[in-house]
Amino acid sequence: MDQGVELWTKYSLAKRWLASTGSLTEDKKRMRLFGKIMLGISAIFWLWAIYNTSKMKGNKKDLGIFSFFGSACTSIMILTKCWSDKPTGIGAVVVFISHIVVAANYGLGYKFAKHFGYKLFGSYCLMFIALWILAARVGWILISNVHEHNRMAEYKLLQTRRAKESAAVAATNDDSSDDDSDGYDFGGEYESSYSSSLYGRGGSGGGGGGGGGG
Repeated sequence: MDQGVELWTKYSLAKRWLASTGSLTEDKKRMRLFGKIMLGISAIFWLWAIYNTSKMKGNKKDLGIFSFFGSACTSIMILTKCWSDKPTGIGAVVVFISHIVVAANYGLGYKFAKHFGYKLFGSYCLMFIALWILAARVGWILISNVHEHNRMAEYKLLQTRRAKESAAVAATNDDSSDDDSDGYDFGGEYESSYSSSLYGRGGSGGGGGGGGGG
């Protein structure tokens, strides 16, 4: 019972650590820490794969020289400032795939161990299959947390820009309405003045006629 509670507590702590902190700076720190850890692990196992290849006869190669090189490259990508400031969804997919490729390589090792009855080596491969799949999942979550911050910031920026554009259009329409209103009043005053002048002239003419009649 105590062991179950302890495991659940550790799981809850791990889940909490993976969840977004709500701070872009803190989430970015976690993502970069993950990149540093995975770079160190990848570099160590890549060198080990090179050593194994040097000991193999013929043209045989430890496929780890390719898979660990890939995971090391994606770890460097995470640590690169220009990418870590604005990680992309495609980048998250590339990191995820690079870790799954390492897990697949261990899968081949497990198949080899099972075929020749190497139980210890088979257990070793199974353990690392699980660990690299877990690493792929953790990396995906941590990168997605930072990506979500940037996506929301871009959305808010877009909303602000649209609001400013709408305000500018509304102000332009108001100015146009004022101009039209002024033109209408001017026209009305002109027509009224013209009519008064015309009728005034008519009245004067009539008075003159009356005077003539008198």
